[in-house]
Amino acid sequence: MIILKRKIFSVSIIFILISFVLILLVITSLVEDIKRNSQDYVLQRKALVLLQRQFQEFEDFEKNSVFYQSNLEKLDKLLVDPEVPVDFIQFLEEESQKLNLSIKISPISIIPQETDPWESMGFQVLLTGSFPKCWAFLEKIQASPWLFEIERLEIRRISEKEFQSEQLKSFSLGDVSFFLDLKVYIR
Repeated sequence: MIILKRKIFSVSIIFILISFVLILLVITSLVEDIKRNSQDYVLQRKALVLLQRQFQEFEDFEKNSVFYQSNLEKLDKLLVDPEVPVDFIQFLEEESQKLNLSIKISPISIIPQETDPWESMGFQVLLTGSFPKCWAFLEKIQASPWLFEIERLEIRRISEKEFQSEQLKSFSLGDVSFFLDLKVYIR
């Protein structure tokens, strides 16, 4: 009888221990699932907040699209058409004619830099005339509607020897030549 009681007691303890271990495993598994689901919920909530913010920004962009469109059109007018830079070249020629300057424009290659906000093309401009008029030309092109940088500016007085050439006979002693390398930003 005592042996039977011990067997029953032993089996009961083993059963209780097994039950306890099973319950512990189930609880641990449930806790892990809850943690994982909580993390998923937090990530989904952040994604939802991000999507809502992006949607709001998109709606704001749509509301202000007329404003953005007008600014984009203004920006487009600041950039030279690389296929046909005629407007820019005509502008340079007209301004030089207004100031009675001789002008020669030729394309040059410009090395792009990482800091350049847009692509660019280069022009070398040779101006010949009086210094004040050449300087006025520089001021006029800087006030022009196009975006460009003066990469190089070299000023030389016309020598007596150069006056003997046919191209410079109309100029006087004391006139100068401006050599400009322009980096013009393109669309």
